[in-house]
Amino acid sequence: KNDGCWDPDCGSYDAKVPGSGVCAAEGRRKVIEKYTKMVTALRNTSAQVLHAVCGWQPWYAPVGRQIGQMWRIGADVRNWPGVYETARMMEQLVHYSGPGGWSDPDMLLGSSAGAKLTLTQVQARAQFSMWAIMGAPLML
Repeated sequence: KNDGCWDPDCGSYDAKVPGSGVCAAEGRRKVIEKYTKMVTALRNTSAQVLHAVCGWQPWYAPVGRQIGQMWRIGADVRNWPGVYETARMMEQLVHYSGPGGWSDPDMLLGSSAGAKLTLTQVQARAQFSMWAIMGAPLML
C-alpha cells in the first residue's frame, strides 16, 4: 500500500527460482510467472514504475518486454574481462532492445582511485563508449 510517503519510479525485482539460472525449462516457466505477476500488479496502479528484471541470463531478452522494461542479461561486471563478455552478449541481443524495453549490461565500473571495483582510465572510457553504442540504460 502506498500511503503517500513514497513514490517509487523504478523497481528492481529478483525472482530467484531454483533452476532458472541454468536455463532449465521448468525454472524459466516459474520465473516468468513470478515476473508476470509483478509487472501486471505494477501496470494496474496509477504509478508509472520502471520494472527492472534481475535475472542475470541472456534468455531473458526474448521475453523481456512481457515481464519488464529492463532485463539483466549477464552476471555482475567486476573487471575488464567481464566488460568484454557482457559487450559480446549485448551484441547478440541487440534486436531485443529499443524504446520501451532494454537489455541491461549491468553497471559502469569507472576508474576512481580507491573504489572497490575499477578499470584503467582507457578501459573505463572504452566501456562508456560501448555503453552508448549498445543503447544500454544509463541510470544515475
